[in-house]
Amino acid sequence: MPTIKTQLSENDKKILKRVFKIRITLGFFFLTPLVLGLIFLLYTSIVDLKENNQDFMTFAGIIIFIFSGYLFYKFVIPFYKNSFKNIRANNKLIIETKICSIKENYTSKGVRYVIETDDISINSWQVAILSSRLPFNEMKENMKIAIHQIETNSTDILYIEKY
Repeated sequence: MPTIKTQLSENDKKILKRVFKIRITLGFFFLTPLVLGLIFLLYTSIVDLKENNQDFMTFAGIIIFIFSGYLFYKFVIPFYKNSFKNIRANNKLIIETKICSIKENYTSKGVRYVIETDDISINSWQVAILSSRLPFNEMKENMKIAIHQIETNSTDILYIEKY
């Protein structure tokens, strides 16, 4: 099936800006207390080291701070970098394909859909669909769909629609 490269429409750009604002707001809301707590943990560990009052928690605090910094560098920074690149994107790919199989798994965390198409596989827990035009529960085998995604980012799908 063909893959078409087109310009992002104004509606697509609005979707990307809205998602970016939501991600920044949630990141500020959740990351600020976490970062402040980690800085306090590091501060108390350094004070204990200066006062020669070391114990297990002094070294555990430093290790937790370093490990958290690594995780922040490894996962949080690339996530926000990709989000920022998304709002500056100009092109999108429209992948016209056919659904080969749909797997629906029920877990304690919710429903997980794995959609196998002719071209790609979509795991509902690994990709973000930014606008819901065709929900997973309405998809059927052998249905022709068009997947609209940003050219440089395969984890953020703008939307999926019937073709």
